[in-house]
Amino acid sequence: MQKIKEDLRELFMATEQLRRIRAKQGRKDINLISYDAEEFAMVALSEIHNSEYELCTNGQKAYDLINESLNSKVEVKSVVGSTRTVESMKDKGASDKILVIWFNTNNLFVVDRVVMYDTDLVMSTIKEDGNKKFAFTTKLQNKLFESGTCEDLTTQFQSSLDGILKITK
Repeated sequence: MQKIKEDLRELFMATEQLRRIRAKQGRKDINLISYDAEEFAMVALSEIHNSEYELCTNGQKAYDLINESLNSKVEVKSVVGSTRTVESMKDKGASDKILVIWFNTNNLFVVDRVVMYDTDLVMSTIKEDGNKKFAFTTKLQNKLFESGTCEDLTTQFQSSLDGILKITK
């Protein structure tokens, strides 16, 4: 796990530098961290639950992370930018949880919000909303967040990220 954390630190540092360059060009809402969000979530959830999550291979893309001892399959979504909407949510029928990470638009070293939702609840909420694009809109995320039907992991994920960023080789 230490090697993964070291690699993540390098990726976050490089991605933040690229984000700063893009921001100077007026391109602030690009999710440059999306590829690394799954690995970050794997590390953070393993720390939070004191039980190792595994990153799934591309052939298992109905979910991104699995923890067999906890019987948990997690789909990871990350967003950066002024809109926090997760586009094109498809019910693949495989994950039991959806984790949404809101990275700060101006600093990828900050998570604005990290929430774990029940997959069935998310999909039924989207369906009830009548959203034809199957988007998990900011409005719907806030509705579930405020109802208390999800798990707020923001503090734990920020702590995990802070720990990753402090690693030196």
